[in-house]
Amino acid sequence: MQRKEIDKLCPIRELFEIFITNCQDIFTPSEYLTIDEQLVGFRGRCSFRQYIPNKLNKYGIKIFALVDTKTMYTVNLEIYPGNQPDGPYSQSNSPDNVVKRMVWPIEKSGRNITADNWFSSVPLAMDLLKDKITFVGTLRKNKRQIPKDFVIVKERNINSSLFGFQKNCTIVSYAPKKPNTPNT
Repeated sequence: MQRKEIDKLCPIRELFEIFITNCQDIFTPSEYLTIDEQLVGFRGRCSFRQYIPNKLNKYGIKIFALVDTKTMYTVNLEIYPGNQPDGPYSQSNSPDNVVKRMVWPIEKSGRNITADNWFSSVPLAMDLLKDKITFVGTLRKNKRQIPKDFVIVKERNINSSLFGFQKNCTIVSYAPKKPNTPNT
């Protein structure tokens, strides 16, 4: 069986893994890191090329990155290949699983990860805490783990905050302005 039948990244996998290993071997990240996605512009033929209409380059290759916030140095990267064929390279592309794969170089290090709402969830934060990694992220309103009082901001005062505490977990809901109120 040929490699390309089980791995969409086979043309670049070896070089890409050498690059990531070198990034991790020559740099010790600070205590604060961030995980995000980047769309690298590409219009060529590729089975996992993405189209994201709100990006500057609407077509390209999506890459997840774990980056040191002080130096902006890359600690880990992962190319999003879509669904890989069954085999050794098949893996889940859920946000929680992407984050867990991305942070393996810093497990048990006491560092902090910051991420946007695509990656963030309370169960993920609790899982990372087991590996001695703290997590800060924004949550979408539709997450089941958020109490209803934190989602309803219409009745709250402008610029007010509501705090919720649980063992090893804090959530904050901020009401920046009344909904549907034009900026003045």
